[in-house]
Amino acid sequence: MNDPLASKTYNQQMAFIEAQKAQQAQQGDANRRMQGYQQEEKQLEDVLWEAEQVRLGNLHLIVNRQMQNYEAKLGENSPRSLLEKARSFVEAMVSAVKDSAPSKEVYDARINVCIECPAFEIALKNPKQIGHCKACGCGKNPMSALAVKAGIAKSSCPKKLWDVDLTIDPAAVALPIAPPPQ
Repeated sequence: MNDPLASKTYNQQMAFIEAQKAQQAQQGDANRRMQGYQQEEKQLEDVLWEAEQVRLGNLHLIVNRQMQNYEAKLGENSPRSLLEKARSFVEAMVSAVKDSAPSKEVYDARINVCIECPAFEIALKNPKQIGHCKACGCGKNPMSALAVKAGIAKSSCPKKLWDVDLTIDPAAVALPIAPPPQ
C-alpha cells in the first residue's frame, strides 16, 4: 500500500498551499506597512496643521479638534474627560459673567428635563439647589447645582438633553442710542 502522505500529488498540493500562505503573509505585511505609512502621513499632517494653528494663535481650534478626536474614540456613555469638564466649566463661567441669564421658560424647561433624567440626584440637604447631575462629574459643589447651572446661558447638559433654543432677540437687549454730545 502506498502512503498517501508520501504521494507526489499530496506533496505538490502541500507546496501549493504553503506558497499561498506565504503570499498571503507577504500581502498582509504589505497592507500593514501601507496602513502604517498612511497613519504616519496623517499624524504628520496633524502636526503641521497644529503648528500652523499655533503660529496663527488659534489654540482653541487645536483644543476643539483634540476633543473631537477624543470623543470619537470613546463611546457615548463614557465618562467625560477632565479637559472636557474644564472647558465646559470655563465656558459656563464666562457666560455667567458676560451673557444675560436665559428666560424663565428656558430655565424651567432645563430643570424639567433634568428631573426626568436618570442621572438626576435630588439635593436633600439643600432643597434650593434642586439637585445635581451625576453625568456631569462636577460632584455636589454649590456651583454645579442645577439651580445654578440651568440659570447660566451657555451651560450645557453633558448628555445633550437641553435641546432648548437660546437665541437672543436683539430687540429685547438693544440699548438706546444716545445722541452725540453737542
